[in-house]
Amino acid sequence: MNADKTLQSGTLGARNIVISWCLVLLWMLLIFFLSAQSALGGMEWPPILMAFRKSGHIVEYSVLGLLLGRALLTTWRARNGSETPPRTLLVRAWWLGVALATLYASTDEFHQSFVPQRGAHIADVLVDVLSATAALGVWYIMQTGRRGTMDDGR
Repeated sequence: MNADKTLQSGTLGARNIVISWCLVLLWMLLIFFLSAQSALGGMEWPPILMAFRKSGHIVEYSVLGLLLGRALLTTWRARNGSETPPRTLLVRAWWLGVALATLYASTDEFHQSFVPQRGAHIADVLVDVLSATAALGVWYIMQTGRRGTMDDGR
């Protein structure tokens, strides 16, 4: 009976890991696709439309950060068999999620340097990184606040 429960739990864990990482990859593909659009660059936009366009970076990388945090946590939970992660695991997911989002933002801007009428801008990388950092920070606060007295993991 315990073997069946362990097998079922392992299968569900593996499925959740695959789904989580597929969502990350699909979101990265969407960002890549949008970055490859020449029509989005090289035009003078009215300030309100420019602000709306730049807010796309905030949304893209906030969602990417959250998806990365969720995928990392799902992977580590399945490996450890723990339902409630300690704070140290959440902090690790935050740091690694920010690092992966930073790496992807940098490669995305590099990719844009090859797209006609687009360019690589360090300011865009900064906005992307800050967006992922803030989203993961809010996610961390929500995760730790929801669990109340959580294992400190020290």
